[in-house]
Amino acid sequence: MAGGDGQNWSSLLRPLGLSAEEMDDLVAFFLALTGDEILVEVPASRTQLRIDTGSSWVRASCEG
Repeated sequence: MAGGDGQNWSSLLRPLGLSAEEMDDLVAFFLALTGDEILVEVPASRTQLRIDTGSSWVRASCEG
């Protein structure tokens, strides 16, 4: 069984009862979320971020 033998699992965990097609769709969805690691540099002022996309740095304002 993946993730150990379940001794430390929450009692709230229940099987989703997904069909094979639904499971394939879920796996495809999670794989679509994966990619290169994005590093975020937060300056002391916290008003701008520099985000490393792997190919370039992008500046993003976070002023509210």
